[in-house]
Amino acid sequence: MQYVNIFRGKILDVSDSSVTVEMTGDSNKINSFISLVETFGIIKIVRTGPTAVERG
Repeated sequence: MQYVNIFRGKILDVSDSSVTVEMTGDSNKINSFISLVETFGIIKIVRTGPTAVERG
């Protein structure tokens, strides 16, 4: 959650096994965030405009 705050992202949902994050910005910012958090085990990444993502 601290990484999300550092990158000025938004936490949309938290469950026992996952955190859903909204991150906007240029490609360098997004790539840096992904590199930083991929050790936590990324389940799904959606990189596009308006999108629907399942919660939990």
